[in-house]
Amino acid sequence: MKKPNKYYVEKRISRVFFYLGIIIICIIAVFPLYWMIIGSIQPKQNFFDYPPQLIPLNITLSNYTDIILSKPIFGWIANSLIVAIGAVIITLIFTIPAAHSLSRFKYRGKNILAFIILSAELLPSVLILIPLFMIFLRLKLYDSLFSLIIVNVGLSMPFCIWVLKGFFDTIPREIEEASRIDGCNEFQILFRIILPLSYPAIITISTLTFLTAWDEFMFSMTLISNRENWVASVGLKSFFGQLLTPWGQVMAASVFFTIPVLILFAIFQKYIISGLTGGAIKG
Repeated sequence: MKKPNKYYVEKRISRVFFYLGIIIICIIAVFPLYWMIIGSIQPKQNFFDYPPQLIPLNITLSNYTDIILSKPIFGWIANSLIVAIGAVIITLIFTIPAAHSLSRFKYRGKNILAFIILSAELLPSVLILIPLFMIFLRLKLYDSLFSLIIVNVGLSMPFCIWVLKGFFDTIPREIEEASRIDGCNEFQILFRIILPLSYPAIITISTLTFLTAWDEFMFSMTLISNRENWVASVGLKSFFGQLLTPWGQVMAASVFFTIPVLILFAIFQKYIISGLTGGAIKG
């Protein structure tokens, strides 16, 4: 019987360690989600058992029923959806022409404008918290979901513009020149040629904007005071008491708040990856 050569054995061993490493990384990444789910279906007296029960023996849905009956949790989720979807729509309206302008047109001050946009992404958001609070207070937008939409648009736009500009740069200009010969103006080229070719990047910036708005806490905590107008992140914080925290209810609420994000990422995962990497390769 012929012995396998040394190169073949080393290749098989390296492949085994490679897949083993991937499995370990996946377990580390998924374990917090798994712990959140099993924590939400455990009785509160079993939550701090030592050693912890990785497979719960006593399963209960009381944590879910308690938060549904005692907290307007679905209203908070609806508020988060309103803010996130509104931020996505407005961000796309302003980001698409801005990225197209930086990618395709030449004009005085273009480089300065691009630098300002990049600088806005580097600016710590805490620095604008108090000025925005005063502005919204004077405009009578305090305690309004529209104020959160505006804030999240401002937080998302700089990065989204750069991602979309990088993707626009990969689209060959010859396609646009051929369209101009056929009689298309700039708006027709943008909406009929460039945007259909850029749908992975459009989906990417939409998803990133949605996640930014969904997870945002600091501005939501500052600009919203009415309990009925709270978003999911602020609502989750309300479960934490000064002396006592019902961790089972915290886990159950976290499950509710995580479901929309998981659905969104599961649907658009392949587009997000291609949208983020597409702009890194020149067409």
